[in-house]
Amino acid sequence: MSKYIIIGGGLSGLSALVKLSLQGKDVTLLERNSYLGGMVTTRVSDEYVIEKGPNAFMSTYKSFEELLTLLEMNDQVIYNIPGKSARYIYKKNKIHRLPEGPSAFLKTQLLSAKAKIRILAEPFCLRGPSEESVYSFGKRRFGDEVAKTFLDPMISGICAGDYEQIDIKSMFPKLREIESEYRSLLLYLLSFKKNTQKKSGDKKRVFLSLKNGMGSVVDEIEKKVGNQIIKNCDVVDVQKENGKFKISSLTSGDFFADKIIFATPSFVTGKLLHVIDKELSDELLKISYTDLITVSVGVDRKMIGHPCDGFGFLVPRKSGIRVIGGMFLSGIFEGRSPKGKELIKCYIGGEHDKEVILLSDGELRTIIEEELRALLDLRKIDFLDIERVKNAIPQYNLGHKAIVENIERLLTRAEDFSIAGNFLYGVSVDKAVECGFSAQKKWAYL
Repeated sequence: MSKYIIIGGGLSGLSALVKLSLQGKDVTLLERNSYLGGMVTTRVSDEYVIEKGPNAFMSTYKSFEELLTLLEMNDQVIYNIPGKSARYIYKKNKIHRLPEGPSAFLKTQLLSAKAKIRILAEPFCLRGPSEESVYSFGKRRFGDEVAKTFLDPMISGICAGDYEQIDIKSMFPKLREIESEYRSLLLYLLSFKKNTQKKSGDKKRVFLSLKNGMGSVVDEIEKKVGNQIIKNCDVVDVQKENGKFKISSLTSGDFFADKIIFATPSFVTGKLLHVIDKELSDELLKISYTDLITVSVGVDRKMIGHPCDGFGFLVPRKSGIRVIGGMFLSGIFEGRSPKGKELIKCYIGGEHDKEVILLSDGELRTIIEEELRALLDLRKIDFLDIERVKNAIPQYNLGHKAIVENIERLLTRAEDFSIAGNFLYGVSVDKAVECGFSAQKKWAYL
């Protein structure tokens, strides 16, 4: 029987482990940290549920849903609290509710009359070039003001990136497909929303999570296949010797395998593949990442003026506010904070504020206190948890599509190793799981 090694215990690697284990393969996963899950970790502090990374998933996340089914965790799924669907955007020294319909759109103060009229011209826009930034795409189709007001904070909220550098086709491939197939993105979205609401029957329940936090999926995997996992195992070198892989670690000695799945960040996988496949290594090392800080804020409901009646808020990057945005987690899901308290998860850093990660906890607290006072009329913080994450999110910048195509081409010649991670096709938990599932498919019937 072939021996399989998975390097990396994030969600991609763990998903591949689950699949291979169910197939009865002889597989071991090596993780350099003392914990599993990478960004998908949950802990409870003072009755607040703190998520390091993702807070929720969508009902359209089929690969993540399959993973939950394999782990028999479907009964742990919870839905967002209905009736709290508002989203907010900061502009002109206050946060405004994002309009949810034609009437609200006409009344919103987020856009000038000129910008609203410009949107109506969207169906007559010409198709764009094969490669285009999110900003360029938005400006071409909806106008400069719409792009700056909505797309700038949206990209910051999704990947903490620069919307003038993020490639629209890599980050949102569906949008370019719609543009290619339909006359108008605006008319398509209006039709899609109407049809989706008819099918779902409940337009307010769009986010899902797990009762004990997103990290509970990692806990369940460890419970089921923990005997096939070695933690605190920092792999530093991979060589090919006599038809087998020799995997060397600093702490656990050497391992030998017939097949390997590299499920580490692209810059780690690139370094490990340097000897085995330098051309592939070079492509992987081209993908950049950005740092991010998450600050979980607990506050007495009476100490905040804003109703926190929705999913959260976003802030355009040239507004003078360092906070990228925030999620009203206790308003989205039940049981995320003590009774009478609000839990707000804020984000700072990213491509527009790279130096902020060097600030002390005290300096970060001052920023949070001052900016949330201005944004949400928050008068007193009861609880604060700061999480600094280096290389938190891969950046799908212009040129990313070409890099991925080169990686795919080079992988066709790799019969005994594969790669997985959120640096290829999407940064969501669903894409991370999907990559893990796909990485092991080439050997499913061996």
